[in-house]
Amino acid sequence: MFAGIDFAREPAFIAPWIFTSGIAGFFKPEPDMMRYRKPILIGLIALIAVFFGIKIARAVYPLIVKARLNHAISKIEPWTISTSYSDAAWKKLVNAAKRFQSADPKLAKQVIANRIKTASANPNQLAIEQGKIFLLSRVVFDLPGNGSQRIPGAGWERGQTDVNPDGTINAAWPVVWNGGKPSLASGRVGNAGSYSATNEFEFLRFRYKYRDLSTFGG
Repeated sequence: MFAGIDFAREPAFIAPWIFTSGIAGFFKPEPDMMRYRKPILIGLIALIAVFFGIKIARAVYPLIVKARLNHAISKIEPWTISTSYSDAAWKKLVNAAKRFQSADPKLAKQVIANRIKTASANPNQLAIEQGKIFLLSRVVFDLPGNGSQRIPGAGWERGQTDVNPDGTINAAWPVVWNGGKPSLASGRVGNAGSYSATNEFEFLRFRYKYRDLSTFGG
């Protein structure tokens, strides 16, 4: 077929022939290549599945975390006018605090902001949500029980219930910690005033470390 053709002098002929031969070889591989085709295809499919799996996980994971945080807050028993708070109530509050400590702070802040926004249309529900998050923050963060000043922001009436006998200030008010066991020094009296749960959470996050809840025996 190629008799009389000098391939060295006919580049215009040889180049297309090599190209078309290569394409044909790809679609009609040699028998030795057939055994590699299936593993290669499986590998490519696996890589694609992993790639899209990671993207889906990154999109879904924050939603799962926020759902768990929301559920944890919903389980917290409200802070009422009474100082009575059962062991079961403290356990729920501490469990919620542990959830928040283990979560991405940005997601935690978003959950708090969304709950306050949702409750803002109902004054009674807003007061309940503010009270829950106020207590939660006092368990999440290691606020000093014998500090020198109050943490500003909340407008609830406290009288002198945050002042210790030695004159120091319990910054974790209304929560009092004794030997790792919490109790309430005051009920929720009055209203929160200009209290912003989101801003306070952000303030506490950058100023105080997380409270060690590993020894809580509630």
